[in-house]
Amino acid sequence: MLSAAMNLSAADDSPGNRAVAAAARHVQQESALSADMRYRIDAFGHELAGQGSYQQLGQGPDKLLKLELKIQVADQAVVRQEICGPTFYYVRRESPFAPTSLGRVNLRQLRQAIARSSEPIAANPAEIWILLGGLPKLLETLHRNFDFSEPRDDELQYTVEGGQGVQRLPVMVVRGRWKKERLEALLALEKGKSKEDPEQLPDAVELVLARPDDPTLPLFPYRITYLQEATTGKDKAGKGGQGRGGEPLRAMLMLELFNVHRSDLAPEQFDYQPNEKDVADLTQSYLVRLGLVKQR
Repeated sequence: MLSAAMNLSAADDSPGNRAVAAAARHVQQESALSADMRYRIDAFGHELAGQGSYQQLGQGPDKLLKLELKIQVADQAVVRQEICGPTFYYVRRESPFAPTSLGRVNLRQLRQAIARSSEPIAANPAEIWILLGGLPKLLETLHRNFDFSEPRDDELQYTVEGGQGVQRLPVMVVRGRWKKERLEALLALEKGKSKEDPEQLPDAVELVLARPDDPTLPLFPYRITYLQEATTGKDKAGKGGQGRGGEPLRAMLMLELFNVHRSDLAPEQFDYQPNEKDVADLTQSYLVRLGLVKQR
């Protein structure tokens, strides 16, 4: 038992795990951030791409957050907005293929349920990250759920404003694999819903972080890529559950943040006042989804 505890401690203290934990702390300490976003997802063989923006405001852990994302579907645009204000989390979807929908979650009820829970939330880290606390909470969740490899040095190249040359930004890259106990907890929750191994669950995650000595935004996550093995869920089941942990890996979801800067944001920008008459209460469904209450 002592040996197992020592091994676990050594794994959590690896350079990759320390880098991700430090990245979560640095982003949490940023009281006002704005960034542009690019988003690409491969969902069941269909690739979707989008662009948008991310904002966070606040000194404490319960930050005000806003995500706006426009995703191209064929020649049409689907717009998704997520706003975490002081009281409610709103999610609004506007699509040419369906009526506009608006739902909200009571954040007080959600936070009370999380505080009562004896176990960490078993949630797919690629989903509902704005609801759970934005970029700081996303990094914290990745640190809790994955074991990360030794960081390797790399660089990002981008065109400067006006197209006058190319800038190079030194970064480091870490790749993480599921911690066994966290994957089992998530699979147990997902199987309780679908009775099948969820095909869209990532097998690994790769982070591109600013270097610790970056003078502007040390350890900022400029790219987060969720990776999945090329075999399908059915193929994995046929291998006796040994699929997770093999190769090759493909990108199933990539989130890029750029033009990142500290902003002059006001709380009023996160005070969402819906125009729609019908607002669906999603609180109970999200509590069930996060395994915080049992489905009735």
